[in-house]
Amino acid sequence: MKHNKTNIPTWDELSAIPVPEWYRDSKLGIYMHWGVYSVPAFSTGRASSDKYSMAMYTSLPTEKRFAGIHEHHLAQYGDPHKFGYKDFVPLWKAERWDPDYWVDLFLESGAQFVGINAEHHDSFPLWRSNYSEWNAARMGPKRDIVSELEKCIRLHGLRLLISLHNVRNWRWYEHVYGYRPPFDIEDKQYAKIGGIYPPPHHLGENISNEYIEFWRNKVREIIDRFCPDYLWFDSCLNELPDEVRRWLLGYYYSAALIKDREVVVNNKRGLQFPQGIGVYNLEGHELKFDVIQGKPWDTDAQILRSQWSYTATEPVKSFPELLEYLINVISMGGNLILNISPRADGTIPEEQQDRLRRLGRWLAIFGEAVYETRPWKTHRLGESVQFTQSKDGCTIYGFHKGRFPQRLELSMLPASQNMKVDLLENKRPLHWSIGENGGMIIEFFNDTEGSIKTSEDTPIQVFRITL
Repeated sequence: MKHNKTNIPTWDELSAIPVPEWYRDSKLGIYMHWGVYSVPAFSTGRASSDKYSMAMYTSLPTEKRFAGIHEHHLAQYGDPHKFGYKDFVPLWKAERWDPDYWVDLFLESGAQFVGINAEHHDSFPLWRSNYSEWNAARMGPKRDIVSELEKCIRLHGLRLLISLHNVRNWRWYEHVYGYRPPFDIEDKQYAKIGGIYPPPHHLGENISNEYIEFWRNKVREIIDRFCPDYLWFDSCLNELPDEVRRWLLGYYYSAALIKDREVVVNNKRGLQFPQGIGVYNLEGHELKFDVIQGKPWDTDAQILRSQWSYTATEPVKSFPELLEYLINVISMGGNLILNISPRADGTIPEEQQDRLRRLGRWLAIFGEAVYETRPWKTHRLGESVQFTQSKDGCTIYGFHKGRFPQRLELSMLPASQNMKVDLLENKRPLHWSIGENGGMIIEFFNDTEGSIKTSEDTPIQVFRITL
């Protein structure tokens, strides 16, 4: 494919581009929601703090995701047609942000690819854009956040993820249009192509050609300047014309070819592109299947209980919960993209740092069973055991949650005398035998050696079967 706008590939040509091996081997990535919405940082628990920019303008009793945000804004900041979302921009200073510290932390976590939500639904790019005067390099922090972070990520040998959620901005304020008195989202100095708000339009109106071109220019900037290893898109790409979506992928893959990079793009819910193109993606709360998938896939999930962006009152998930989720995902052939939530000043709360470091310590011990693995013939045995296998199929890894049983029978694994079984943590051999049905029976403790226990730092232990 040539790197130009006119030579647009077909879907068949795009479907022939494989998902790179580095992505299938990586297993764990990190990105974050961080932006202007991190300033109010408000949620009632049900409301989504990253959607503050929308929900602040009017009460939506039928939308639990927005409950209480409008009322909070009235109480804290006053009438939103006087203090609108634009007025949060100068309050976002990121005064304590240290990209080197961030990347050092990500390295400690064991993540293999990391990045940032470079533009959320609020249409405030975190890079120096030539197409939007409202961006982080010119306003707010007055720093090119994406550029600074990208340099640190590349310097430390990690792969770069950039996510763009900005197509949805076209419909972001539709529920407010028509309300009187007019809000700032209808003020022509702010509501325009390149402004902080999209041009006003009728409810349900198709995305205008002018706005599509505006969006395309920003995507081109991201690809040309950073050529991320993973370009991740949120919902609404399916609202773009077929030709535009094919142009997007063609432009991206061609740019990567020039830079000699193997890249990947997500296909959220399988709706953004035809099946078989990119990596199938579901948000963590949408993950319903419990079987091994025959295609590459991933899920993005919050480190916070239910929020994507920082909210002071929102609890952090426990380390065992996060680890169990990671193992569940990789045993079914997927990758986990863990979303973290920095404060407006650029610091990452201590509890979130703790979870990342503990995850990294666990992976430093058991990473052999995680990285560069593939699903085994079954991903689960009962409620406590899950599996992966090495890429060459010569080693099977069993993840055990909680106290080990005395004996574990793997009837699905035909046993032979030359097999070896040990604990991955300390290489301690485990006794095993062949059951009546020919399957392997592993003994996890006896009277002389004592039981194998999990701990706070190793709530999941791993045994290894060498074939």
